[in-house]
Amino acid sequence: MLAVLGEVITGAEATEVMDRVLTDKSLSPASIYFRFYVNEAMRKAGLGERYLGELGPWRKMLALGLTTWAETDEPSRSECHAWGASPNIELFRTVLGVDSAAPGFRKVRIAPALGTLARAAGTIPHPRGDITVAYVVKGTRLEAEVRLPEGVDGELSWHGQTRPLPAGRKSSVVITAAGN
Repeated sequence: MLAVLGEVITGAEATEVMDRVLTDKSLSPASIYFRFYVNEAMRKAGLGERYLGELGPWRKMLALGLTTWAETDEPSRSECHAWGASPNIELFRTVLGVDSAAPGFRKVRIAPALGTLARAAGTIPHPRGDITVAYVVKGTRLEAEVRLPEGVDGELSWHGQTRPLPAGRKSSVVITAAGN
């Protein structure tokens, strides 16, 4: 994971390594704390579509009746700990795909990794105003509605295709996955 994050390995090699990290049961599982780095490396290696499938420990916490995220897998010393809260940001940054593309968040890159979701939407606060996204997936086609604040432009990327997004207005974008 750290080799992917540090860009010691990139491209297909990074994807292969992260696939092994996610599937090889002989490796020790990452702690709740370290899963933040696993998820970031997974996204960086192009495997963000798998993120929702990696939320098992958080689903278990919900099944236990927890209303905040635990510090570690059971037994936990703390049932309210920031270390376990990475899904709070990853649902925005990975699933909805909203991330900074320039210092001070002056530009935004939106690259949703929806996994098996057919639709998703959300609003992310930004110093210049809200960023709002809504997606509908129909086969290999993404229909997106994106609103950026004044002074913040960006791009929407999905499955090998990228479209510019103008600042200060709502954009309707349709992208068909590359190769389709």
